[in-house]
This record gives sequence, structure tokens and C-alpha cells, in this order.
Amino acid sequence: MDSGSILHDFFIKESSIGSFSCNADTEAISEFADRYKIAKIDFVEYLSEEDQKNGHANLNIVYYDSYRSQADQGIEFKDPRALDGCYLFRAFPYAGTIWTKEESDFAYSVIRMLSLIKGKKRIFNKLRYLSTHDPLSGEFNMPYAIQFIKKQIASNNTIGYVIMFLNVRGMNEINRSFSFDDGTMLMFKYIRKLKEKFGEDEIIWRLGGDNFGGFFRREHLDDVLSKIKSCSIEDKDGFTIKMSAVAGISILDGTETSHSGAFDGAQQSLAIARYIKHVPYQFYDDDIVKMNNYSTHIEMEFDSGVNNNCFVPFYQPKVSLESRRLIGAEALCRWKIKDDYLVPALFIPTLERSGRICILDFIMLKRLCRDMRSWLDQGLDVVPVSINFSRKHLSNIRLASDICAVVDSDKIPHELIVIEFTETTNEADQKRLRDIVIALKGKGFKTSVDDFGVGYSSMSMIRDISFDELKMDRSFIITADDLDNDERKKIMMKHVIGMASDLGMTCIAEGAETPEHIDLLKENGCGMVQGFYFDKPLPCEEFVKRLEDADYYAST
Repeated sequence: MDSGSILHDFFIKESSIGSFSCNADTEAISEFADRYKIAKIDFVEYLSEEDQKNGHANLNIVYYDSYRSQADQGIEFKDPRALDGCYLFRAFPYAGTIWTKEESDFAYSVIRMLSLIKGKKRIFNKLRYLSTHDPLSGEFNMPYAIQFIKKQIASNNTIGYVIMFLNVRGMNEINRSFSFDDGTMLMFKYIRKLKEKFGEDEIIWRLGGDNFGGFFRREHLDDVLSKIKSCSIEDKDGFTIKMSAVAGISILDGTETSHSGAFDGAQQSLAIARYIKHVPYQFYDDDIVKMNNYSTHIEMEFDSGVNNNCFVPFYQPKVSLESRRLIGAEALCRWKIKDDYLVPALFIPTLERSGRICILDFIMLKRLCRDMRSWLDQGLDVVPVSINFSRKHLSNIRLASDICAVVDSDKIPHELIVIEFTETTNEADQKRLRDIVIALKGKGFKTSVDDFGVGYSSMSMIRDISFDELKMDRSFIITADDLDNDERKKIMMKHVIGMASDLGMTCIAEGAETPEHIDLLKENGCGMVQGFYFDKPLPCEEFVKRLEDADYYAST
């Protein structure tokens, strides 16, 4: 049989094969491979020309291999329809063999024919893959997840399963520490760790950025939750990094009638978990339903509360551990409803999500300035008072001027007002915060970083932004009973206090509640404390008494 007839038969066989690569391809090639000294034929995909130059193949599929190839003397056919990078079909002769012109021409015709026949299949397969997968992570995408969950609901196959939505923590800081590409690869490794015990009926999908969803059996929940709290991931150089996430979880009971109904609980739980400190995950339960109903009520009642002056500041003293005297305070919002006061945890997360927190922050600043004006007029020895401003204000380029206008309207000395900010979540916000802090300090205000140590970007914040105060989160404080079991925590606390001092910042410890806490803080050089050991948040009239008698020796 001449080469033309062989190629014709090969073309007919390959045209009838539905897959891009399978055993039938190998069998068809093997029928003529020995005659033309073809040792190997493969397909290589490069995502870019640079990848091809560096030999970094995205995909390599071997169609035929006799294990006798000479890899440095092959020929290749480049697919001209490749839009991004290129596809190559390659053929290699036996080791130690140089093809004759006839053999070389035949091999070239084979790989060219493969490219023409398989090209459409390759494009179709890739389009089909992209329709169901995220191209970067290789995980399923949201459209596929929706169809998958719909099928599970239709077949009454949701009992004993869990829906989860999660956000990978600290990705901005990880990307800055490594690189965007390396950080992204670490994130994908982390996600693969989460699902390593999953079966075919369990999936994870990527929503975009550092957000993912999951559908899996309840029996795998403990393993997943453990890795959400903390999971060791190796980088490309073999070093280990701890990664974690925050998640919302809904346990399905078989009553779900739509994918959106199945998703809602987990999505709502994630939204709540992201606003609660020290909580890695939140389950959807009756309390969440009540909280959502409560949130709707808060939204509806907020305007009425503003109009009726129901939002009032309580003042929690800050005390010097050396002198045991009042040297500052923090204004904390309370919502007065009839004869009761709602604490911030019950309404601040809702107002944060809606953006109305920005209105409330300025209401509290005005109330603080009004109270402070009264104290000054009474001739009291007024101490600096801090007030927290939400990250939602960072988009306001006039924030420093707006704060200044409120404070100046009551003629309050700027050095008596401390503006607190919590950590930012991305580099752009951090730059905006730096500009705001510079503007505030230029107008004579002091600034403070709240809850230091809770998140991943705290270190970069104090590196790049010159705050006056550092409020060390209560999670650093440990009792004497803990010391033997948590020596690392003690060391971290000691160095945070020392670092604040070296950077010229006042370190304030939040959450000091016991004599052991006080002794530990004094031992490690912390000079100022805010916590129940000295005082709870006080209404204005009680705080005035503290201004009149600032000595805490008699009460502790």
C-alpha cells in the first residue's frame, strides 16, 4: 500500500473518532509507525510565545509512543487557528535514525492531518470546558454549580449534604508577600486541600476572586471546617504558609425547591461571619433567620432613631497602669429603645452592609463634641476621646475636612479627638487610609488603629501609616493559667507592645478583665488599658463623675 492510500485510510479512521485523544488514535498510528520509523507523536499546548520559548507547556498529550524516540530531531506542525499561544503536533523518529525525505514528508503529513481533524474537536472541547469551569483554577464555575444543584434537588438528593460559601482570608497580604501569580496558585492549592476527600457527587466552584462555593456530604464537614480554620500550604520553594477562610454554611434537609433557596442560607451566613471578629464560619440556623428579620427591622427603624436622637455615646475609660488614673476614653454607640440600650453588635453589622454606618459615625461624632463642649464649659479636666470610623468612609476624599468641620462647630481642640480605624482589606483602601491619616494629623487630630492583630494586613498598615495609637486586640491577652500552654502568645504580645513603643505609638490593651491580665500587661510594658477590670462603657452622666475623680486606686 502506498503512502497516499495509508494517509487516506488514516484520515477516514481519525475522522470517525469522537475524542480528542484516545486509544483508537494510538492504534491508528501504530499501523504505519514502524514502516516510517515514527517513534512518537504528541500534542503540546503553549499559552504564550514566551512559554514556548521557555519550554513551559500548559498541556502535553501523547498520541503514540514506542519508547524509542529521539526527542531532539522531531518535526512539528503549528496550528494556525490558535488565538492565544499555540498548539503543536510533533513527530519524532527512532533514536539514532535520520528520516529520509519520504519518511519526513509522511510524518509531517500525519501531524498536519491530525491538526486539521483534531483542531475542531480541540476547540469544541475547550469551549465546553470553559462553559463549566473557571479557566484559572480549573474548578467548576457558578453556572455549572447552579445546574448541578438543580439536578440534585430534582432527584431529591440533598439530604445529608452541605452548601458552603467561603472567602479565602488575607489574599491581598499573601499577594504582596509573594506575587499575584504565586499567591493565586497558593489559593488554588488551598481550595484543592479543602476538597481532597470529596467524591464525584461533591463539588467546589469558584465565584470569582477569592470567593468559592461548595456542595458536599455532611460526613466531610468536620474535615472542611478544620481546614477553614487553618491549613498548611507549601509554596513553590517548599516553604509552608498557613491559610484560612471565613465561611457560611447551610445544612440541607431535602425541603429545598430551588438552587437559590439552597444557596441563600449559606450566603447570608457568610455575610454575617465576615462581620464577626474571631469567627471562621457561621452556620445557617433559626438565630440567623431571626437576625435577618432583625436586620430588616433595624433598617426600617434607623431613620426614626436618628430623628428621635436615639443614638447616644457611652464612654469606656482608658486607664494608665502606672498612675491608675483616667487618661482617655472611647466613645461607643448605644441605641436607646424605650428604657433599654442596644449594644453595637446588634445593629452595627447591618448598618455596615447598607452603608448607613457613615451617617451614624458622624452622628456619634456630633454627640461626642456636644458632650465634650459641655465638659469644657464646666471646667472639667477633659481627656482625649477616641471614636471609630468605618472603612466605608475611605471613598470620601473630604473625610478629614468633614470631621474637622464637625469638631470646629463646637470649638473642640483637635488634640482631644482620636479617630480610630480598623484594618483595611486591600492595597487601594490602604493607600486611601494613609492619605486620610496624613490629612487628619495635618489638622492636629490623633489617629489609632483598632483591633490590631485580628487580620492579615495589620503589619503592613502600621508599616505604611503613622498612627499615634495601637489598640492591641483582646485575643493577645492571656491569663496566668494559660502561660504554660500558650508561651507563643505571650511572646507575640510582648513584641507587639515593644514594636508599638519603638514606632512611637501608644499601645492600648483592649479586653483586660482580671488581675492576671493587668499583671501580665504591666510585666510586658503596656502602659494603657481599656477593659472591664477598670470600667464598663459608661453613660455620659456617669463618665462625668470619672472626669471629676480620675483616680482608680480606690476602686481596684
